[in-house]
Amino acid sequence: MKGIKEYQQVELDIGIMDADPHRIIQLLLEGVLFRLSKAKQVMSEKKYAQKAKYIGKSMDIINGLRASLNIEAGGKLSKDLSDLYEYMVRRLLEASKKNDTAIIDEVIHLITNIKSAWDQVPQDVRDNYATEMKNNALVSEE
Repeated sequence: MKGIKEYQQVELDIGIMDADPHRIIQLLLEGVLFRLSKAKQVMSEKKYAQKAKYIGKSMDIINGLRASLNIEAGGKLSKDLSDLYEYMVRRLLEASKKNDTAIIDEVIHLITNIKSAWDQVPQDVRDNYATEMKNNALVSEE
């Protein structure tokens, strides 16, 4: 079992290294959904330490997504998304405290909607964003 987990981690690391910024966000959103599903599962099994671990990691990812937003460049949409991420973290804290799977379902629904919209971003927009990110990285290295 340990070998399988190590293999999966290597595969994930390689996937992230090769991923463009758009794909990285997709992977992060998928990670939140996976961890929240696991949190629900272990919560129903009364494995509260594992529940706390999965919810905590979900909150870390959501906070990372929130921190990566550029409110100045993104305007109202970025601000609204930031507020939504903040709301989700508060709800997850409440879900953990109350052992309430319905609250986790609410956050899963919100993340699923965000991921669905993110998945529909046209390829040319993704490519332009990736190019812009690379150019910004080159400028900041100089």
